[in-house]
Amino acid sequence: MGTYAAGDATKERIKDAARNLFFDQGVTAVSDAAICRAAEVQRGLVSYHFGSHANLVAIIYQEFVEQLRATVSRRFPVDDPMLSYCILEHLLLELLYRNDALRRFYVGIIQYPEVSDEEVRVQHEQFVEILKSRSIPEESERLKIAVTMSQGMFNETVRCIDTGYLSGDINEIIDIDLMLSMSLMNFASEYAEQMVGKTREIVRGYRLAVGCSMRPRIITAK
Repeated sequence: MGTYAAGDATKERIKDAARNLFFDQGVTAVSDAAICRAAEVQRGLVSYHFGSHANLVAIIYQEFVEQLRATVSRRFPVDDPMLSYCILEHLLLELLYRNDALRRFYVGIIQYPEVSDEEVRVQHEQFVEILKSRSIPEESERLKIAVTMSQGMFNETVRCIDTGYLSGDINEIIDIDLMLSMSLMNFASEYAEQMVGKTREIVRGYRLAVGCSMRPRIITAK
């Protein structure tokens, strides 16, 4: 029992150190050796416990997304999966626009296939839930196209914000992102506009905040 507990504690120390380093320096600038030094563990334990650097990155991203979704759903409990999706997307994109360190982290992680696969899995689950809530039949190929294009659009939006290519009004960027995602799910523009308006009303006065521990929280917008 003691050996397992020690192993779990070591894994948590590695993840905590990696989160801090990834947030401060970006994923691509951080080596496994640097993570082990910061965690004060033996060199090579990243590979031992996680299999690879990419797997560690994917696990940290997965845990961040789980905490993000839980945080947002607790603060904004809604029964409509489409509205829930819009609220999360709005808050996350606005956060990535404001937070240079988190945006650098995000731009770095989407280069990893392990992370991209996880993003697609989560997006697919969300879209299936949305369609089921409205008794819309799932056309598997169309659904896959919608998931792929919506996630790709989001990632490229964040990357272009990071390069400075997109530097306009973030609210307009968010509205267009949401409208296009709903269009890909074959919702009418009138309905999409209604969802965008509801989302704005619900999140008005609030925003997401994330520090080096990468644990999201909802704060009052200043």
